[in-house]
Amino acid sequence: MSHAALGVGIIGVRPESGWGRAHVLAVAGQPENTRLVGIANSTAQSAHKAAAELGIARGFESVEALLACPDVELVTVTVKLPQHFALVKSALLAGKAVYCEWPLGYSLEESQSLTDMAESKSLYTAIGTQARVAPSMLFVRDLIAQNYVGELLSTTLIGSGLVWGAVIEEAGSYVLDAANRVSLLTIPFGHMMAVMEDLLGTVVSVSAQLGYRRKHCKVLDTNEYRSMSTPDQLLVTGSMQGGLPFAVHYRGGVQRTAGLRWEINGTAGDLLILGPNGQGQMVELEVFGGQDDMTTVEKLDVPKCRFAHLPPHVVNLALMYERVAHDIRAGNSTAPSFKDAMRTHRLIAATEQAALTGQRVSVQARG
Repeated sequence: MSHAALGVGIIGVRPESGWGRAHVLAVAGQPENTRLVGIANSTAQSAHKAAAELGIARGFESVEALLACPDVELVTVTVKLPQHFALVKSALLAGKAVYCEWPLGYSLEESQSLTDMAESKSLYTAIGTQARVAPSMLFVRDLIAQNYVGELLSTTLIGSGLVWGAVIEEAGSYVLDAANRVSLLTIPFGHMMAVMEDLLGTVVSVSAQLGYRRKHCKVLDTNEYRSMSTPDQLLVTGSMQGGLPFAVHYRGGVQRTAGLRWEINGTAGDLLILGPNGQGQMVELEVFGGQDDMTTVEKLDVPKCRFAHLPPHVVNLALMYERVAHDIRAGNSTAPSFKDAMRTHRLIAATEQAALTGQRVSVQARG
């Protein structure tokens, strides 16, 4: 096993904002595990500018140059969803390990194609469902394993989408167009269902409803109103393995009542997970619990991780990179992989079908 820091190249970094910048912080925050070789953007000028402003050693002339660099062992793809397939495919063809932000592909078929390609080439992959490695979620997993709630009875989650509401910034306005497939269903629902299945078991069947209550959204930068073709309401019910009932309601925008509220109810106790918004993959989640004769829940102490000093939206990314680096060096697979992503992509496909047909739909084990 080599102990040298893993060389990372990131595709898609803007200095002023964007998720790529969070990846830069996560890689830089653990020099014993990872080192940022450089970044690539859509143009050489953009990459050079971002590298200079963020203090990154190298802005590559092109994506092809980054992929050809022998020092880049892991390629991270953080661009908008419609570009994932081409970039991930190119990285795999170059023989690189790949960390792709969630979702993996634009469609179930694209995602399966990339997963099959990586498997055929025996290449390491990681998918950015980073809430699955969050300290709070690992803590809940342990509580359930320790029989804190007893036999599971049901689970209910309600969350705010943060976006897809009344207002948005211009930089993120592409999410208003359904053609881009960046929605309540694919983003917050996908992230949190990946966690829910980890903790409680796989989803067997779903019923769903999509609501299009808001027709327009105000762009804060310009004060103009733009049409919104993505749903601002998502309601999903169904059964998990063993017949466990679940219900999820995601609402666009920000509500005054709840950011994220997830209840796990059992015969011996109850767990409550709270967050400031429904994007549980990028916020710090609090855990509450109650057992036996308790008439309410009390806050439980989630064990701190060594990256607690980083901004909340970076902590889970840092934990992902820590796992990825150790996996690649040791030949393990402890971080969520492309194969894991397919489980969630199949759930999303079933949910879309259920919403379209109004019928209860079984989730396929394999597309």
